Amino acid sequence: MPKRSKARVLALQIIFQLPSQSDGFLEQVDDFVTDAHLDAGLSRYARDLALGAWANRSEADALIDKFARDWTASSLPAVDSAILRLAIYEMLHCSDVPAKVAIDEAIKLAKTYSTGRSSQFINGLLDTIMKSTLSDSENSVLNNQSSEQ
Repeated sequence: MPKRSKARVLALQIIFQLPSQSDGFLEQVDDFVTDAHLDAGLSRYARDLALGAWANRSEADALIDKFARDWTASSLPAVDSAILRLAIYEMLHCSDVPAKVAIDEAIKLAKTYSTGRSSQFINGLLDTIMKSTLSDSENSVLNNQSSEQ
């Protein structure tokens, strides 16, 4: 498993736990990350992903509510919600992670930790969100690449 994928698994575990834990869990995140025994860089990456996704959960939930047919962020299974929050955070706030990589990683997480149908749902929803949030110049590049293929 690639190194950043391991950090994403840890971030997912944290994001998954946060809604059901008391506010004190935020103070325990560093201990949780340390217990995972990743190297310092990956530990920091996992922590930053988890806390960033948690801090921006309202933004992610609004996008889920807007683009998910027949679902809202609050009606999704908890693991799917956590995967989506993580992926949306990476897509919108981590400039070093291409959106397609964030989507691929989310699909892998869904296949491992959720259902096969969840991975398809997550793929479609994140693809829609990616296309809707691209700037005009990025859309232009994407359209040119598609027409060349």
